[in-house]
Amino acid sequence: MIIKPQDTLIALKYCSIQLQEQKAQISNTPIEVGLSPNYGIRDLAEVLGVSSGEISKATKRLEKARLVTVRDKTMVITRNLLEWLVHGMRYYCPLKTEGFGRAIATGWNCPLLQSGMVPPSPGWGWASSKGNVEAELIAPFHVSVPIAARHDPWLYQAMSLVDVLRGGKPRELAIAEVELSVLIGP
Repeated sequence: MIIKPQDTLIALKYCSIQLQEQKAQISNTPIEVGLSPNYGIRDLAEVLGVSSGEISKATKRLEKARLVTVRDKTMVITRNLLEWLVHGMRYYCPLKTEGFGRAIATGWNCPLLQSGMVPPSPGWGWASSKGNVEAELIAPFHVSVPIAARHDPWLYQAMSLVDVLRGGKPRELAIAEVELSVLIGP
């Protein structure tokens, strides 16, 4: 069994849904993940830009890797997911630069991240004609990452921190690990 890049994207989306549902139960607010409360695999496929069949296959791989558990619904094992993101992504999907251009900001330049890190200039970004910054273009760990980021602010933050983990310096890695553990939760 081999984990594929889209599996990480799908696991993060499941985590986003799980956290937003918990938040909605506590505060009686609607979930903000780009999905209706009664979403299905087709809805998930649409907001992620991944086929329905691939979501099913990815969920099975994630379950075998012990990153999710599937019962009534798919639940993320947050401790294992955090360990995979912090210790595995850097080696499995190292950061690759692709030049400069119009982009959606990522890494420390993500406008949703609130940390003590001063964003580099030029910052990193995923190539997009709909982007709002000029940046050093980096290859996302899966081609659907920019699509998924548009629908879900939590997912955008998480994927930006994953990019820091994929290509940051030691101090940045330590801060990104703490930020991501706070974002994902216990």
